[in-house]
Amino acid sequence: ALTAMKYSLKGEEITVPNLIGKDLGVAFNTSSMSGLNLKVERSEPNTAISKNHIISQDPLPGKAVKRGRIIGVVVSQGFKESAVPNMTGQNLKTAEEKLKEEGLNTGEIIGVHKEGTPEGTIIAQSPLGMAMVEQGRKVDLLVSLGPPTKIYLMPDLTGMRYEEVQKLIKNYGLKMGQVIQREVDNREPNSVINQEPKPGSRVEEGQEISLTVVQASSQVRGGSSSTFALLLYQVPFGMPSNQLVVRVQNRLGEKEIFNDQKRAGETIRLMIAVEGETVASIYLNGTLVQERKY
Repeated sequence: ALTAMKYSLKGEEITVPNLIGKDLGVAFNTSSMSGLNLKVERSEPNTAISKNHIISQDPLPGKAVKRGRIIGVVVSQGFKESAVPNMTGQNLKTAEEKLKEEGLNTGEIIGVHKEGTPEGTIIAQSPLGMAMVEQGRKVDLLVSLGPPTKIYLMPDLTGMRYEEVQKLIKNYGLKMGQVIQREVDNREPNSVINQEPKPGSRVEEGQEISLTVVQASSQVRGGSSSTFALLLYQVPFGMPSNQLVVRVQNRLGEKEIFNDQKRAGETIRLMIAVEGETVASIYLNGTLVQERKY
C-alpha cells in the first residue's frame, strides 16, 4: 500500500526518446506512443538536417520525465536558397559585393591572361549565374590578369642615333630609363654606345631600357672663350606632367636657363655655354635628378 501511494504521488516516469534527425511526423508518433507530448518551438534553416526533421529537443534524449511531459523541438527548414548572380564582365570588387548581398561567399579566385579583357574582370564563374544554391555556398571565379605580357629579344641599339632608338623602344612597348651622356672621340654625336639590358636579353613589354649616348657638342664660339655643348634630357615616365628646371653654374655664376612644364617622355635640347668648369643641374618637380659636367 505504501509503495502504491509513493507511485501515485511521484507519477510514472518515462525515458525521453531520441527524436533528433527524425521526421516531424515520426517524432509526433514516437512521442505519443511514449506517453509524451510534442511541441514545435521554432523552425530554422539548417544545411546538415533535412527539411521537416528535428534539429534539437528539450529535454534531451535519455532523461527521465513524467508521463504527459511536453518535449520542445526545433525543426529544420532545410538550407536557405539563393540565386547565384551573373558576374561575368564585372570587376572583382563588384562581384564580391554581390555575392555577399546574396548570402554567398567568394571561393577560389584564379587569374589568367586574356587579350581584350581588362585586368580584374570576371571571365567565368562556378556555379553559373541564376543557379539556385544554399546560402553560404562558395562561388569560384576566373579573373582576367589583362592581356598577355609580350616578351621580346632585346635588339642591338649600339651605333643607332638616339632619336631612332626612341621610336624603336616605343614601337616595342618598352620604356626609356636612364640616359647617360659621355664625351667620346671619333664617335657620331647622339649615337648609342652602351645599353641595358644587353642585346639578346629577354625583355617584357613596359620594361625600362637604359642607354649611354655620345654627348653632342659643337665648336660654336660665343666671343673669345665660349664653347657650347648640347644638353639632351628626356623626362622619365611616371607623372603625366612635370615641372622641369635646368640651372647652369660656371665661372660667370649660376643661371636658370630652363623652367617649363613637360610631359613624361618629352625630350629637351639646350645649348650650354661652357665657361671653365661648367655644371648643369636638372630638377624635376623640385628635386635634383641629374648633374652634367662640361
